[in-house]
Amino acid sequence: MELQGKVALITGAGQSIGEGLARRFVREGARVAAVDLDGKLVRAIETGSNGAILGIPGDMGKLADIEKAFDMAVEQFGGIDILV
Repeated sequence: MELQGKVALITGAGQSIGEGLARRFVREGARVAAVDLDGKLVRAIETGSNGAILGIPGDMGKLADIEKAFDMAVEQFGGIDILV
């Protein structure tokens, strides 16, 4: 993958496929805004990522949470290149 220097926002990133993608993107050089309904799960994958993963609790079915996730990703990483 060509992800060096890219920023991804990944929904459902607290477990399973979403978590696997978040970790893989980081290994490939991306920074990741990891969003999930379960804040504990995304905070757990954020821990130990050396700032490469930003855990954001939120429901992507709610406009306010969508806006919050995008705003936090832009504030932390300067933008978003990839949405998963």
